[in-house]
Amino acid sequence: EAAILDTGAGQLAQLLKDNTDRNRTSPFAFTGNKFEFRAVGSSANIGIPMTVLNAAVAEVITESTAFINEKMSGGADVATALTELTKKWYANSQNVVFNGDGYSQEWVDEAAKRGLPNLRTTVDALIEFHKKENHEFLLNLGVYRETEMETQYQVSFERYITWRDIEFMTQKKMVERIVLPAAFSYMKELKEIPGGCRDILVKKIDDLTNKLYSTVEEINSTVENFGHDEEANAKTIASSLMEKSETVLDLTAKLEDIIPDHAWNIPTYYDLLFVR
Repeated sequence: EAAILDTGAGQLAQLLKDNTDRNRTSPFAFTGNKFEFRAVGSSANIGIPMTVLNAAVAEVITESTAFINEKMSGGADVATALTELTKKWYANSQNVVFNGDGYSQEWVDEAAKRGLPNLRTTVDALIEFHKKENHEFLLNLGVYRETEMETQYQVSFERYITWRDIEFMTQKKMVERIVLPAAFSYMKELKEIPGGCRDILVKKIDDLTNKLYSTVEEINSTVENFGHDEEANAKTIASSLMEKSETVLDLTAKLEDIIPDHAWNIPTYYDLLFVR
């Protein structure tokens, strides 16, 4: 028999306690008698997300208290005030409630129909959060001062750019010191073997290495010519350089499929998935 969820308010309708597993695709999964926040990445510090969440809850509690006091001052009893409060918040939050697969295209399409934003990059999220209407509750509650919000904004961009720069430079070194030498070495082997198909394979590897090198150089040249506007630099990384970095990955994977193990000096995908 399902247990009754104790809301602590006898005036509200009785609800059955959820005895199913939580929706693991939801950033705010309801787990029976509480919500579970699951959106912070494994490398992220939870300090700022927890600060924002706690401040948001505090703001709602403050607004709810004021709402109930206003209703009761106007003559409403506790039950009526709580019922009106429930209606208010249910209507307010209904637009973001989705009980399906949060990783699916279905939710992307549904969210678009509801007019919800789809912030696909860190930069998009930072810009949105920097808007006064989206962080003003932190200022009103005294959690942050305006100067602190601005500092947090600038530091976040600087950190994002630094991390990406390290990733790009690491990728560049791996390509120039490991991937390209492996490709050149195998092409040299092939040229010593007679046969027509050899020339086809050599040309294929040559085309891939040329594209790989030029893409890496494009990324490196763009980063080296960054100006002092960190927001603009971050936008360039998110909108352009990340796509080029993924192209480097795809080209490297194609070379890995061609070059034999004896010439490939780093673990292959097969090695990583099935340790030999």
